Amino acid sequence: MVDIFRIEIRVDVATHIASLGFEQALTGELRHDVQCHLMMGERVYGVYEEGRLMGFAIFDIFAEVLYLSGIILMPEMQGKGVAGQVVRFVQEASGTRYLALRTQSLRMWVAGKNMCREWYPCVQPNDGMLHILGLEIARYLNMTKTIEPGCYGGPLYGNKPVYRDPQLQAWWDSICNFERGDAVLCVGSF
Repeated sequence: MVDIFRIEIRVDVATHIASLGFEQALTGELRHDVQCHLMMGERVYGVYEEGRLMGFAIFDIFAEVLYLSGIILMPEMQGKGVAGQVVRFVQEASGTRYLALRTQSLRMWVAGKNMCREWYPCVQPNDGMLHILGLEIARYLNMTKTIEPGCYGGPLYGNKPVYRDPQLQAWWDSICNFERGDAVLCVGSF
């Protein structure tokens, strides 16, 4: 059981947590990325276990969309459904109907899929409602497309995470070039 609170977090504390969560060295690039995420998000929620800060999530809310700008959890909290708990908590508090996130990680795509009734990686043009919403969100995020090649300029956080399902990993690799730093916009309905 975790506790979730809206917080203000200092960049140095957030960078330290990101370093531990991503198992990456504390670098200037990591600090810069964390600082950019914190500045772009309008709400930050801390994840606590027994009074200890174990991670945080950054959200932006526009219209009926809950945009997950970033989430990082300590390694011992990962893979336990905590990200879903945080998203559900913020979704219920905000009354939003849709979830959106931009990622280069198949794990985040799977997490989003597990949180939503419908989940759409905005990869193929169509006239469906989620695709149209995805285009609006892309404009809001100043993305030129719903899959933006090289958006991050390369791997954002170290080595490529590989998913346990090889077929799903192959599909993801066909739409998202991790080494190039592609960003895939995903949208779903709660």
